[in-house]
Amino acid sequence: MREYGHGGDIYGQTNILDFSASLNPVGMPYEIVDAVRRSALESSPYPDPQLRRLREVASDRLGVPAESLVFGNGASDLIYRICLALRPEKALIEEPAFSEYQKGLELAGCEIFHHAQTRENGFRTDADGLMKAIAEVRPDMIFMGCPSNPAGTVVDRIDLIRICDCAKNTGATVVIDRSFIHFVEGEDESFFREETLERDNVILLDSMTKIFAMAGLRLGFMITGNAGICEAVENSLQPWPVSRPAEEAGIAAFGVGPEFFAKTKRYVTKERAYLLEGLGSLGMETFDSRANYVFFRSPADLEGLKDRGILLRYCGNYRSLDGSYYRAAVRTHEENEALLEALRDVLREKEESDG
Repeated sequence: MREYGHGGDIYGQTNILDFSASLNPVGMPYEIVDAVRRSALESSPYPDPQLRRLREVASDRLGVPAESLVFGNGASDLIYRICLALRPEKALIEEPAFSEYQKGLELAGCEIFHHAQTRENGFRTDADGLMKAIAEVRPDMIFMGCPSNPAGTVVDRIDLIRICDCAKNTGATVVIDRSFIHFVEGEDESFFREETLERDNVILLDSMTKIFAMAGLRLGFMITGNAGICEAVENSLQPWPVSRPAEEAGIAAFGVGPEFFAKTKRYVTKERAYLLEGLGSLGMETFDSRANYVFFRSPADLEGLKDRGILLRYCGNYRSLDGSYYRAAVRTHEENEALLEALRDVLREKEESDG
């Protein structure tokens, strides 16, 4: 059985508060729920292999040419398809990072290099340091998250342009994973869109599962201004990358109004601040996440949370991190209160047992 190294594995357990998967605490919009219910009755035929309606609606909403879009079974699916379609010989990953970047590159037989963000710099991107690494390694492909995962930091737009242009000079394609950008105050779906379309060496990855709380449906897309890359990724792997319910969910999602995003950002911003303050009061070292999760370092092992039915994203299996790091989703206020109370209990019990 394949080892699973991510959050959200709630199966086989009961009464779980899952802080390991970072989904929208506001929940799935009713438009999507309704679309999925209706589509279940229309799922006897194969799904449209060209995803014509979804592509048209997405193009109109995003202001992106339809031929610049590729859809997949979540952003993770597209990571693998990009690696297998383009077959880079050398790649550079900014760490710590989502582990599927590494796995996709390994599957493609790629030699992999790493550039680590540092604790001293709050796990923020050091643009000059990354560009130096690009110049030294001269990779064919670069993976970076914006917001980063698990730290939740966001690269300044000017620095991101500098990095992409540096990569262009060395012949590298930059894959920017913006799966959590919709939770960031001051940013939206236009983030780095025009800059991507103006360049032929940039791929912008996006996930619809996080912002619309539909991880079980699986839907993601990529944007690129390079027609050759688009065609290669489109032609990779099997011909039905998106199920009928997921396609209908996507069509409905692209019609969701701005009030949903505004409500989400207000809620996440307020609750993230609440969690960070609470974690700090418990002696945790916290970092400046701008996404719908908090990243922190604990002075004690938090294994005892499982006995209380609470799952965190343990970050010891991220390259460049040790077992003292954790990521926790921003959930509802009541659930966030429950997490902090459980942490107080675990830390108190740990202190009593030690001494």
